[in-house]
This record gives sequence, C-alpha cells and structure tokens, in this order.
Amino acid sequence: QSSVLCRIDPSRSRVTGTFAARAGVESSFWIRPFDSSGYPIHASNCAHPLDLSVTIHPAPMRHLLSIDEDGTYVCMWTPEHASPVEITLTSSTTKEHLPGSPFRVAVGQSYTVSVNRELNPETWPF
Repeated sequence: QSSVLCRIDPSRSRVTGTFAARAGVESSFWIRPFDSSGYPIHASNCAHPLDLSVTIHPAPMRHLLSIDEDGTYVCMWTPEHASPVEITLTSSTTKEHLPGSPFRVAVGQSYTVSVNRELNPETWPF
C-alpha cells in the first residue's frame, strides 16, 4: 500500500449521473475525486481512505459505494418509496460540498402491469 496522503479538493471533484429515480429501481451516480492541483485521485494510491461522505436522506436507504478501476467512485442506491430524496456529497473532514451538492431528487412511483388472461390478438375495436 502506498504512503501517499490524498486530500480531496471538493471544488475540483466532479459528480456525474442521472439524478432521477423510481421507487424500487436501482439508480447510480459517479464521483471523480481531484486534488487541489487538479489531478485525479485514485484511492488505491492513498495511505488512508478518502475523506468522502455520501448521505442519502431520508435514511435508511439501501446504497453501496464502490470504486471503479479508474478511481471513480460509483454510488448505487435504491429508493423504497416515491418521495423527495436529498443526496449530500461532502469532504468528511472539511464538510465542504462537492459541486451541485446537495442534490434533490424527485423519486417517482414504479408500476407493474400484469395480465391475467391471454391478450386479444384482434385489432381495436374488439
């Protein structure tokens, strides 16, 4: 493991992804951390975990933060109910927000349609 101490510059870090969601359907977004010199940070080169905090409210909500091979963090989350959600991304030491944070997400309702009989193959009107 490397002895490099990595410090995120929240103002230079980038967040991408679709901040739209449906209840019961997994959504995701990506966080690319950069240092104060504008260089990308790869967590595998750091002596300690990055000081990155992801909060999804209301909690509890199932979510998972993992790291891609290129050093990009991937957050996958699944809202349980159709209701507004707030996602906050900050430096856990300075509490400084990443650009765009907090993100407010309107979670829509998911619908399941089931058919209990054979569909009529004739065209309308039938």
